[in-house]
Amino acid sequence: MEVLARRSRPGAAIAIAPTGGVDGATFLALFRRTLSYERLSGSMRGSCRLVEDAILEECFQAFIDLANHFSAANPAAPLHLAELEVNPFAVAGGRIAPLDGVCSFRPAVPATVARPTAKIEQLLKPRSIAVVGVSRSR
Repeated sequence: MEVLARRSRPGAAIAIAPTGGVDGATFLALFRRTLSYERLSGSMRGSCRLVEDAILEECFQAFIDLANHFSAANPAAPLHLAELEVNPFAVAGGRIAPLDGVCSFRPAVPATVARPTAKIEQLLKPRSIAVVGVSRSR
């Protein structure tokens, strides 16, 4: 992967998306734009399909589910995911498997209360204004 990333145009070797906004199928659509997908799907010249899209989608969905479960967006999460990296994956017999990885957690911290951004409209576009105590002289 590092070789592909170094030798490819910017954005051609990676797919990035927030896990709260995608599912496995949506991420697969993003991944289809990468050189890695070309190699795995057999669309790269001189290669054959190594793994079916359904297997990739299942793998992506598993990581998305893991990230979402251990996130601040899940108030029931006992821990929050601090880091998750798998490198490399091995592909054989139409299946994909992680060979090495790092995963670390941190204590769950309650999500901060969202700022009331809906109220900013009242500040920026008030229906009325009053000016009190203004004078040219003391």
